[in-house]
Amino acid sequence: MTFSTASRVECAGFLRESALGALQLADVIAWRTLQAASPRRSPLTSYEFAKLADAAHGDVRVVLAGREDAVEFVLPFHARGNRFARPLGGAFSDVHGALIAEGFTPDLADILRGAGVSAYRFTGLDDAGPVFTPFHAGSDTSLAIHLQGSPEEFIAQRRRDNVKRVKNYQRLENKLEREQGELKLIASDDSDVHFEQLLAWKRDQLHRTGFFDILAVPETMRMLRLARDLGPNSDLRGLMLTLTLNGQPIAGHFGVMLGDHYHPWIAAYDPALAQFSPGLILISRAIHVMPQLGLSRYELGVGHAQYKRIYANEARELYQGIAFGGGFHAVTERAGEHLGRSLENLPAPVAHAMRRLRRRADQIAAAEVRPMKRVAALTDAFIKRSFKASAAETAHGVAND
Repeated sequence: MTFSTASRVECAGFLRESALGALQLADVIAWRTLQAASPRRSPLTSYEFAKLADAAHGDVRVVLAGREDAVEFVLPFHARGNRFARPLGGAFSDVHGALIAEGFTPDLADILRGAGVSAYRFTGLDDAGPVFTPFHAGSDTSLAIHLQGSPEEFIAQRRRDNVKRVKNYQRLENKLEREQGELKLIASDDSDVHFEQLLAWKRDQLHRTGFFDILAVPETMRMLRLARDLGPNSDLRGLMLTLTLNGQPIAGHFGVMLGDHYHPWIAAYDPALAQFSPGLILISRAIHVMPQLGLSRYELGVGHAQYKRIYANEARELYQGIAFGGGFHAVTERAGEHLGRSLENLPAPVAHAMRRLRRRADQIAAAEVRPMKRVAALTDAFIKRSFKASAAETAHGVAND
């Protein structure tokens, strides 16, 4: 299929849309080249992650575009009903978007129309320039640890920047060890028992806070277990870090790493020890082992948890919005979006409640593909959370502390 990428690209271009498994080797190489050129190279924008998502969900499609014969635009997505496109990864689509070559600025609406996509919803877009900018509707700040020197130098700098807080948390850590026993971090933990305990803590946290239980979705659990089973010879690997007290797990992180970049999905701890902030202890000790794990960047995600503000030294904006393509379904999706935004402009507190409810509905839709389960989850969210103020609403990522 050929198309014109509008006046901003003067030469003729090409557009292809296909299943992930139908990509040619040259397409995969181009994808990897664009991903390697990205400033942050998130594991979640890699071809390897797309393979993992497809193995779990089975509905990954890819749009490729460019000038002449060069692939300069790669947008993977989950194909849903009404030709609607959702970010890659389902419940774990914390960072997503298109990989775009520098200087290539096609019209996104033209690309979506040419690919037969009615709309593309993004909730954590790592923007690659002007292509998506007209469709931004909001943003969140995502934080990360970027280790460029030694762990000791990094920790010392963070202590200087947060003297009182670091001192207080260090006191809690010392008190925990003094009164209850030895703390130890297992870096690259392969224990099935610890993995299941981490998931149990997360389920409990989701239920207590009223958030949608993503772990009840079969595709979510399939993706977690597939990630955990990725072997040491795989470029993309699952990584679990576990903090133990007297040999028993009290906190953990699980996610994926690619190269020197780690992106945790699940973060949870034993609520019985919440007063000691075990999640913060895990992070502080994880920084010390980053070099031995081959890591220089540790994602902390969006939200305002204390440990993120203390230990993060890098921030970036992740954008939300929706871009429309063409066809009848695009018209209906556009109308629905217009209605939703109109409701958000109503007087407070109704507008605030509608914003929270729409955000929750979108999180559920991204993870849950079964219509009846989606309706049930949305109803539950409406009853439990839509008109209740909660500090937990400020941290909507999967890997909340």
